[in-house]
Amino acid sequence: MGANFVADLQVDPVTGFGNRAAMLAELAAAIAPGSDPSVLAIFSLDGSSDFREELGEEVSNEVLGRLAQEFARFVEPAGACYAPRRHEFAAMFHLPWPKVETVLAAAAIAVRREGAIFSISTTFGIAHLPDDADTPIAALMVADQRRVAAQRRKRAFA
Repeated sequence: MGANFVADLQVDPVTGFGNRAAMLAELAAAIAPGSDPSVLAIFSLDGSSDFREELGEEVSNEVLGRLAQEFARFVEPAGACYAPRRHEFAAMFHLPWPKVETVLAAAAIAVRREGAIFSISTTFGIAHLPDDADTPIAALMVADQRRVAAQRRKRAFA
């Protein structure tokens, strides 16, 4: 099998972003000894499963593709985009935290949508690498736990 086949396996077909396997490979490099500090951010597309049920898979995929373009518009000048799971985007940055914080806020705003039958907002959690984790899976867990905590806070104030 050729290199294109392997590369295609690491791309999410709806968003065009790297998938979970591609993200895990970059995380492994980010936690390697001597690596520069990095930030992993996992974004939940809150409400996106509702519109998938209402609009169907084809329209849902089209909306997710558009949201991915908006997300990438803010993230890709500074980092890499991933789609680790359905209804999640992720970003990996090899920049100091203050610069990343601004990009994350802009990306979160960019993917918010209000429709007649759906509403999409975002919640994200981050992991500072290599400080927060020593394996790729641990990095995902840290960012995901922080994302879930942010969702709980968001719901508590809704």
